[in-house]
Amino acid sequence: RFSLFSSVGQMVGPLMVGAAAGTMGYQWALVVPAAYALGFLVLGLYLVEVAQPPRGQAKPSQGVGVRSAWQLLAIPGIWVVLLLTFGRVWITVVYATFVPVYLVIDRDFDPFIVGTVTATSGLVAAAIAPTVGFWTRYASPATVTNVALTSGATGLILVPHVAALPYVFIVPVLVGVGLGITLPLLLSMTATEAPEGRRGVALGLRSTATQSAMAGAPLLVGAVMGLLGTLLGFTGAGIAGLAVLVGARLVARRASLSNPSG
Repeated sequence: RFSLFSSVGQMVGPLMVGAAAGTMGYQWALVVPAAYALGFLVLGLYLVEVAQPPRGQAKPSQGVGVRSAWQLLAIPGIWVVLLLTFGRVWITVVYATFVPVYLVIDRDFDPFIVGTVTATSGLVAAAIAPTVGFWTRYASPATVTNVALTSGATGLILVPHVAALPYVFIVPVLVGVGLGITLPLLLSMTATEAPEGRRGVALGLRSTATQSAMAGAPLLVGAVMGLLGTLLGFTGAGIAGLAVLVGARLVARRASLSNPSG
C-alpha cells in the first residue's frame, strides 16, 4: 500500500508540472506542485492521532553507532539490500533528472508530453505494486528485486534510441516496473536480514546507500554527458546500474552457497 501511494505521487507530480509549464511557463510551473504539497501539509496538521493497542515489551537495542553498523556489514544479506537500494535510487535519480531535460532540450518535446512520459513510470509502478506477492511466490525477494531493477537499468540505456513518439514511452514502462515492485521488497528485506534490535541501524545503512546514490548519480552522469554526450551518458548510467545489480546477485549467490539451509 505504501508503494502504491508513493507511485501515485510520482505520477501526479510530473503531470502537474508539465501542464503548468506548457500553460504558464517554467517560471511559475513549480508553484503548482508546491501549492499541492502545501495542501497535504495543512491536511496532515488536522489529522487525529489514532491510539494504538498496547504491545508486548520490545527487546532492547543491541547497539548503535559505527561499531554496530560495521557488525551488520558482515552479514551478506545486508550488502544485498544496500546494493539493490543503491541501484534503485541510481536508476530513479538518473531517470528523473536527465530524461526530462534531454527530451525538452535535445529532442524539442512539448513540456506537457514530457510530463506525461515521466508520469507514466508512476502509473506503471502504481499498477504493478499490488502484484509483489504474486512474483515472490516463484522467486526470492532479492531475485525479484534484481530482475525488476534490471528492467529500469535497461530503460536508461534505451533512452537515446527511443526518443520519439510513441516509442519514448517504453522507457517509463521499464523504469516503472522497477519502482513499483522493489520498494516494499527492499523494506521487507531490510527488516528480515537485520537481527532484531538492530533494525534501526540497518535502516540507517540503507539511508546511507540512498543518499550516496542521490548525490553520486547527478554528479557522475552529468559529468559524463558534459564530456562525452547524452548517448554515452545514458548508456554508461544504465551499465553502471546493471553492474551494481550484478554485484548484488553475486553476493546473494555466495551467501546462499555458504549457507544452503538458510
